[in-house]
Amino acid sequence: MCETCGCGDPELVPVKVQESLLSANDLTAKHNREHFAERGVVAINLMGSPGSGKTALLETTAGHFACEKRLAALSGDLATDRDGQRLEAAGIPSLSITTGSACHLDAALVHRWWRCRSPRARTSRSSTR
Repeated sequence: MCETCGCGDPELVPVKVQESLLSANDLTAKHNREHFAERGVVAINLMGSPGSGKTALLETTAGHFACEKRLAALSGDLATDRDGQRLEAAGIPSLSITTGSACHLDAALVHRWWRCRSPRARTSRSSTR
């Protein structure tokens, strides 16, 4: 009998976890936080079910902080950039990443975005033109 969960399944075999499946993502996320800290960026990961009000919350936040804070957004969606368009209309510079299959943005996607959008990357790209 399974002693851990009490399910009663005599066929359960314990598996020792050697490494988290998300360990590479965790390392990249740590690296991202270092980039954000260097630039004084407060990054917030806002997640929720479709239609739960994430974009509406950001639109409202933009209205309250318009004169006090600079806001920007990176949004991920399976197929559209509608959220990014709504955020732009609310005055929030945004970039949409259409993932095609993933329902979230992992740390590597965020890092690629950051690398392409950082002032240092823009300077090096413009100087090579």
